[in-house]
Amino acid sequence: MFKQVCCCAIVLGICSLPALVSATEPVPRPIHYQPPAQASDEWLQAATLRGGCVPGGFQMKLLAPPHIGQTVAEQPVLYWWLSQPIKADFLFNLSLSFDSTMPMEAAEPLLEVKRALDLPAGIQALALAEYGAHLQTGRDYQWSVTLLCNEQDPSANPMAMAKLRRVPDPLAAEMKRAVPSDRAYFYAEHSLWYDALQVLSEQATRVADPRPWRTLRADLLRQGGLAEVAERE
Repeated sequence: MFKQVCCCAIVLGICSLPALVSATEPVPRPIHYQPPAQASDEWLQAATLRGGCVPGGFQMKLLAPPHIGQTVAEQPVLYWWLSQPIKADFLFNLSLSFDSTMPMEAAEPLLEVKRALDLPAGIQALALAEYGAHLQTGRDYQWSVTLLCNEQDPSANPMAMAKLRRVPDPLAAEMKRAVPSDRAYFYAEHSLWYDALQVLSEQATRVADPRPWRTLRADLLRQGGLAEVAERE
């Protein structure tokens, strides 16, 4: 399911809008994201999209850090961002991070979704659970979003790509009992980028006053090298 994430969720598909709840949880301190040990900035996203098939100044970014982001979730929600509204075909791809020791069939996409979408500017979301895609613990994956706008030369289609890794959950039982703000802090401090981002994004759609959650999300995005997205929160 693709959806736009802001103060309320604009769902592009069949889904119910989450009920608003009272924003009674205090958010007392800034969030701190701790990159994984020995993280390397090998997956920096240059959001430079050139060609005649995109509007001038258009940018598309995956909400991923400049290294392999981690998650404990079997079916995380993945987020991406558009600088401008656009009506176009998009291709979402998820596959194992391939290496030469793997059989060729392992290079086949685990998920490949093509959708004609009319999207507003801002943060978008895709829930792997909606498509039955599952991540295995200890495996690396790569995911990408491609704007399909050049049928004659597919290599010219703007694409953003990032990697993610599913890791064991260090405190699964404790986190199930924790309030969302505690979970967000815990995930960020334990290098779990995708989980922290998902908690903050989901809370921003569920509470009557999403501003504290969006502020925390903007702080997280800045720490992940996504200052431009954070400034437009």
